[in-house]
Amino acid sequence: MSAAEKLVMEESVTVNKIGGVNTSHPDEILNLVKVLKKQGEAPVLVVSAFGKDEKKGEKEGITNELIAALGKLNKIDYDEKTIEAEITEAFKTVMEITNRRIDDFIKTEPFKKQAQEHVQKEMDICIEILKTHKKVMKTLDPDEKTYTTRDKIIAFGERSVIGILEAYLKENGIDAKAINDVEYKGNGEKASKSELHKGIQKGIAESLNPYKDKIGEQVLIIGGHVKNVLRGMVKEIGRSYTDTTAVDVTVALEKILGVSVDSTVAWKDVDGVMSSAPNQMDKSINPSTGKAINTPIVHGDMSLEEGLEMAGVSTLMQVDALGLALEEEISLSLKNIKKPHEEGTTFHVDEVITDLPFKVVMANKMEDTISCKIPSMAAGPGFAAALTKAFADNNVSINDIITSSTAVNFTINLPPDEADVKELRKRIRKTIIKLKKVEIDSEIYKCRTKWYKQNKANVVVIGDELRNAKGILNVLTGVMSSQGINIEMIEQTEEQRKISFYVNHKDAHKAVQALHRVFIDKDKDFAKGVVAKIEENVERFLSK
Repeated sequence: MSAAEKLVMEESVTVNKIGGVNTSHPDEILNLVKVLKKQGEAPVLVVSAFGKDEKKGEKEGITNELIAALGKLNKIDYDEKTIEAEITEAFKTVMEITNRRIDDFIKTEPFKKQAQEHVQKEMDICIEILKTHKKVMKTLDPDEKTYTTRDKIIAFGERSVIGILEAYLKENGIDAKAINDVEYKGNGEKASKSELHKGIQKGIAESLNPYKDKIGEQVLIIGGHVKNVLRGMVKEIGRSYTDTTAVDVTVALEKILGVSVDSTVAWKDVDGVMSSAPNQMDKSINPSTGKAINTPIVHGDMSLEEGLEMAGVSTLMQVDALGLALEEEISLSLKNIKKPHEEGTTFHVDEVITDLPFKVVMANKMEDTISCKIPSMAAGPGFAAALTKAFADNNVSINDIITSSTAVNFTINLPPDEADVKELRKRIRKTIIKLKKVEIDSEIYKCRTKWYKQNKANVVVIGDELRNAKGILNVLTGVMSSQGINIEMIEQTEEQRKISFYVNHKDAHKAVQALHRVFIDKDKDFAKGVVAKIEENVERFLSK
């Protein structure tokens, strides 16, 4: 019996994703590792680049600072005598933040030197990469000639963290090993999403294989960024790729290396999936109960399908991670790193039913809407395909498609980062130009387009329970109408686990609070008022 097989019998192997905010607080990671080991777990860590530490006056995390550094180098003419100094100057802030982390985290000279040497080696790699290029493109969605270079520079974020964290854990009595140079091992220049993940998993497995018998003895640390992924990690998967890499690590361990993984956990600063976002709730006190008007609850269990629906309005979990977990039939958990003993939320492969009408009501104000109107659409085929192709050609992902006989509305989720929004809107602008004239079977149709920039908000209700909740749509719309909220569009798929209501962005939180108050808080007095207002509205229309 191999050491790895014995480990499966004796300890529980877990894959643990640590986000960028938390990598800036290594004491939390140290505490987490100690708790997990005390519970009989053998943790493998998958870490993000350092997030910003506002207490230190940092305005951006490392990834954004790396992009800003590339911006400083954008289109400069390289001089062989000065180029290295120019690159070093551009990355000055990146190195200041990284070295500040070393000074803050590590107290003894040998381990501090180990971390510094690791970081400098990684920066030297970046400098050598950039010295081979005449121009460095600033764009967040680089063209075919520049994305691989940009992706290698962004990799510095995770590649520096793993070395610093290894030194920090060793200094604190935890045997740790940074797994460096994890590289994509796929074939060819093009690959489907499925083939791409297989190449990532193969690369992870090859890097972990020499150390698999050490799992349990050592805490293995892997950076969320995998080198040489076709089209680049950021372009292919998105900025939250570390969530997805954690699932790829689980697949690599189980299906390639034969190491059984007990759980895959994303550790963040939230208690789990809540019935709504706390910042969208009405926290004022209800005089009849003495409690807050809205009291969100944490769901211990959800389905991965529900998680995927939530990903359209929430950044809690990366959509690719949830999709890959569902495809590979892997349960995925979300827990609070500050509360490692608490349950958190686990996303299951199978449907999860509670005694509530639904699990989550939430608003997304980070959406743009593109309205396309073509009168000929009412009587002809091929229009939907032609319109969606314009978005695909410009690498713009569509959230919802809501159609009528002569018009189609496309909603687009905006990323949280302002720079990313700017770049996405550049691509939206190109899409709209292309949409002005739509070609179908060699005939050109004029399309009238309107671009609503965060004018509409998406209020979503999500839950496997909706599949059997007859008549709930009538009640949902009635609650909102009772609050004077006009619903501009409604979208629900055959799956029936999500209903989207598009309202004026000014009414978004009001809608969420009213729906939560009726269905989650179960405020009977408020519900009676809703019913009375609905009856009043009915009478008003009947009297016309």
